[in-house]
Amino acid sequence: DITQIVPHGPVFLVHAVAVGKKWSDKGMMGKITKVFGSAVKTKYEAEMFHDLGSLQIIPLGTDDKSKDHSKLSLCNVFALTKAKCDMDYDALKVGLKKLGEVA
Repeated sequence: DITQIVPHGPVFLVHAVAVGKKWSDKGMMGKITKVFGSAVKTKYEAEMFHDLGSLQIIPLGTDDKSKDHSKLSLCNVFALTKAKCDMDYDALKVGLKKLGEVA
């Protein structure tokens, strides 16, 4: 349960996403929206035009003020092709390398 994390440093929830695709209300994206609110979806859609290998880091929060998620961020790695949503492993490696430089 990602809402139970008590981080001592930055924590990234890494998610591979497709270039140019919309946020889904199903699966992992739907669960993220349910737990952390619709602001995550809004930020994703405002900045969803990325190239393969790009990163998008969105700080997460919850409506539950009793939990501190200030160090928890969603890291979208644009590593899926738009046409078939096939994983581009080279793009994934590039994105993860970039995350290592940021973290």
